[in-house]
Amino acid sequence: MAVIEPPGGGGVSIAASGWVAIADIAVPSGTVTSKVFQNPGDDTVLQSCTVSGTGLDVTVRSSYPKVTVNGTPATLPPATDTGHYEGTVSITIAGTGTVLANCITANETVGAEDDALVTLLAPPVILTLSFTGGYPGAPTQTELKENDQFNITLTADKNFDQVEIIDHEAGQSKIIGVAPTSSTTVAIDIADRGNLAVLRRARVRVRDAVTGANSVTRDTDELGGSVDGTDLVNVNDFAYSVTLGTPTYPGIQQALKAAESATVPSVNDYAGAPGDTALWDSPGVELTIPSPAVIGASKVVSRLGGTYNVSVNNLRITLFRAANGNTTVVQRVVQIANVLQTIDITLSATRLRSGGNHGTTAQDHSVQINSDQLLLSAPSLAADAGGNRGTFQGGGFTGAGATWNRDLRVDETAPDEKGTFTFTTLVATGLAGLVQSTINSGASYTLGGFVARTLNYPAFTANSTEVVVVADETKLASGSFSNGNPGVRQPFGTADTTNPGDEGWFAPTAASGSVNIRMLHTNAVIANTVGLTLVSLEETV
Repeated sequence: MAVIEPPGGGGVSIAASGWVAIADIAVPSGTVTSKVFQNPGDDTVLQSCTVSGTGLDVTVRSSYPKVTVNGTPATLPPATDTGHYEGTVSITIAGTGTVLANCITANETVGAEDDALVTLLAPPVILTLSFTGGYPGAPTQTELKENDQFNITLTADKNFDQVEIIDHEAGQSKIIGVAPTSSTTVAIDIADRGNLAVLRRARVRVRDAVTGANSVTRDTDELGGSVDGTDLVNVNDFAYSVTLGTPTYPGIQQALKAAESATVPSVNDYAGAPGDTALWDSPGVELTIPSPAVIGASKVVSRLGGTYNVSVNNLRITLFRAANGNTTVVQRVVQIANVLQTIDITLSATRLRSGGNHGTTAQDHSVQINSDQLLLSAPSLAADAGGNRGTFQGGGFTGAGATWNRDLRVDETAPDEKGTFTFTTLVATGLAGLVQSTINSGASYTLGGFVARTLNYPAFTANSTEVVVVADETKLASGSFSNGNPGVRQPFGTADTTNPGDEGWFAPTAASGSVNIRMLHTNAVIANTVGLTLVSLEETV
């Protein structure tokens, strides 16, 4: 029968049942101390050790590849020096005890065994734990709110390097590193546990400075004490609440001017207990606030400064609750409009073309009033008086805030005026009732041009039977007549001429006013034996 000797086995021989040896034990992220080997010097067969954790990596050598360690099966790879197998098997132990390794023979029977005694180091034990230092803001503050800090002092039976505050009752989860020590004082962060005052404990554990093992947790009232500030602390996150309503302004105004006043309603649960305070103030110093230390059901404020403000908070109330030091701040804007608004008018086109004759319709053009302030109501505006210079449509300007629109109709069926005119009679009322009657830009508007229409020419005639009002003949354009070049838009000449040619162009008989349109295409005039139609004549923008 073959005899196999384990490496470093010190002469111990095992027969056909093979051999197996625990070569080493390690603790991931922990420590192993007090190792004792069977063969000092070679240090290949471990007899005993002390470990800091229950998770072990056991290095095993065996004459067979298959092994078990505390019942956990594994297959070892061949060792680098031939003749045996070697590898690591991960196991978990419950506590101090024996680690047993067996090899599994070729016929799947349990072969040789080896064991090592493993002693599990006991984690630290917290001996004392209590709140210390008193309430912040004492004697007024008798409660703790979220994120307040309160000291705890603790001792343990061995050195630790970390204090862990458990997310429980008084404390938020927090890990605090400390220099290795058996006693320390650290600050916990108070948790939000609601808006009722309740005496609550803190829960803590520490980490062994050598082994990294964690202690069991301990509460500040572990021994049954109930002393406020020692065994328990009073936790209450309650803060006063306040809602500032919509201000009431003079008359129908929505803002203040001069030294006018507004009333701001207040809904609150302020108790005014000893040490509590309420304070009104005006960020930006735009408002005068009488009795600023009295909260009341409403507050009357007056304009002190500022020209125009509808968005930046200028009224603030601060409520302080002394019992837990909670502060509530609520702000809102009291609108101010103490300066006339700037009004600009913009149009949908640089020239407003007409329509209404020759099968066309009167033209509506958008007129937009733009204000640099919000307006209290729809503005009003009139077209230039004295003739047919546009007619506003609808019941008035529509829109909201600072932008308002209305259509201006240009109808050429009435006397068709062309030229540059001026809007008049502006009324634009600001939020505080200030009325602007001056148009800062865009007061003038131009009526010019006409939309495309069809013109008729009698047989053998160069002049149209229809008359149009031309403002700028350089902007005239048309499509070619029917026997010319259909669909091609052509510009008109810049001067009246009676010299027909072959260009196929057209020219007005006058530079402005009501005119006929002349064809300057000899062949087209001659060919028009029954009457010719010219389409898409227009004066462009």
